[in-house]
Amino acid sequence: MSMEKWCDWALAHIAGKVPTIDLKKCDFANLDKSNKGVFLNSITAGVTKEDSVEATGLYNFLLCLFVEADEAGKGKITFDQFDILVTKAAAVPRFYGLAPEGQAQATRKEIFDNMKSGEGHIAFSDFLSWCRLHINQMIKDPTSKATV
Repeated sequence: MSMEKWCDWALAHIAGKVPTIDLKKCDFANLDKSNKGVFLNSITAGVTKEDSVEATGLYNFLLCLFVEADEAGKGKITFDQFDILVTKAAAVPRFYGLAPEGQAQATRKEIFDNMKSGEGHIAFSDFLSWCRLHINQMIKDPTSKATV
C-alpha cells in the first residue's frame, strides 16, 4: 500500500470514528467537561469491566503518566518518579473532591516498597495492578486508607 493510499484510508477512518465519540464519558484530559457522577461510573467500569472502553481509557491514562515519569525510557521507575506519578494520577479524583489533598510520603513509600523488584524499581504492570486494586477499594469504601 502506498503512503498516499494509507493516508487516505487513515483520514477517512478517523473522520468516521469522530462522530462516534461519546462526549458524555469521562475524559481524563478534560475533566471540566465531566462531573463527579460520570467520573465514578467511568472509573468503576474501568476497573470492573476489563474489555470496556472505560478500561481502555484508564489504561491509556495511566500508561501515559507512567511513560512520562520513566525519564530513562527503560520501562521501570524509581520511588522519586513514582511519587511524581502518583501526584499526577491523584489529581483526577482530587478534581472531583474524591481524594484528600497533600502527599502521604510514608504511605507512598510503603506502597512502592511492596511493589518494587529487588532492583528498587517498579514496572508499569506493577503500577497498573496496584491502581486497579486501589480504585476498587476506594469505590467500596472511600474513607479507607490507600491500598498498601
